[in-house]
Amino acid sequence: HDNLERSGARFCRNAGGDGKRKAEHTEVTVSTGGRRCDIGAAVSVQLNDVLDMLPKGEVLVWDTETCGIKKPAICQLGYVLLRNGRVEREREVLLQIPNGVMMETGAQNTHGISAQDCLWKGENPIDELSVLYDLMSQTFGRGGVCVGHNVAFDVRAFNFTMECFRNEMRLDKEPFFDTMRKSRDFSPLLAKNGIRK
Repeated sequence: HDNLERSGARFCRNAGGDGKRKAEHTEVTVSTGGRRCDIGAAVSVQLNDVLDMLPKGEVLVWDTETCGIKKPAICQLGYVLLRNGRVEREREVLLQIPNGVMMETGAQNTHGISAQDCLWKGENPIDELSVLYDLMSQTFGRGGVCVGHNVAFDVRAFNFTMECFRNEMRLDKEPFFDTMRKSRDFSPLLAKNGIRK
């Protein structure tokens, strides 16, 4: 617990106003035994200080938003490529929805993206997903790590979207580092069967 407290204090001390690029509206909560210590909502933290804590080498972090569970076409894609703890490349983009796929109400209520948003502002899914696929291949080829949260679903969404456009490019969930699976032992959330989510 002392380690968590020191880590939190260091995080606070590193916040400063020297003009460096900052991550705004960062909320940090440290759990110390039975009590919670809110270090601060809307703390302005030097992004470079946070990035210094990341592993060296190449890390590609990616995430998706989809049209739903049954037909999980990707409607938004985001990724950040880090090399030696520095942002090398980043992208956040809406994607066009394939014909025959509807935006589920539950999905739209969750992420706030409408079918109209994708129609008016969406980019070509094949182009965008192909770039991501190439970045993943290059990252793995250089011994790097590709990170996602609930990777099995994102991989399924990637493959479903490509299939909708009759593209043969596919991902396999095995090589990815899944933060959802890796953090399950530490999660306070329990499923109905008593297993950690």
